[in-house]
Amino acid sequence: MPNIAFELLSEAIFHLSRLDGEQMDNKYGRAIREIRLKNGDTIETLATKLHLSWSSLGKYERGERKVVPELLENIANLYGVPLSYFYGTDANTNQEHKEIALEWIEFVKEMDARNITPDMLTGTLSLLEKLWGKPTV
Repeated sequence: MPNIAFELLSEAIFHLSRLDGEQMDNKYGRAIREIRLKNGDTIETLATKLHLSWSSLGKYERGERKVVPELLENIANLYGVPLSYFYGTDANTNQEHKEIALEWIEFVKEMDARNITPDMLTGTLSLLEKLWGKPTV
């Protein structure tokens, strides 16, 4: 997939994860804490490995800060686990995520074919939010 498509997909996944709001942040935070403890790391040790402050990592773990896909990817690589570790294994959830991901992949391919960049989408969304306010989910 071209680089622009990857950027769009990454951004889409991030925004998709926001649909569940705090519940998802808490889920990801609990998973981060769980894997950190399983590997015998303190919050300070993992934060250092990730080039974060320990207070920032604590906020991620408590669900007080929005977890971005790059953080989960870095932690997964650090501990040698698949990224799916953070998304759970519930069969219905996995099927729903797969269907949504396939829809996003098609969307990204279409945007790439039309040479629409992530910055163009961000600008359009910003304009729409200024006109009509932020959408509520």
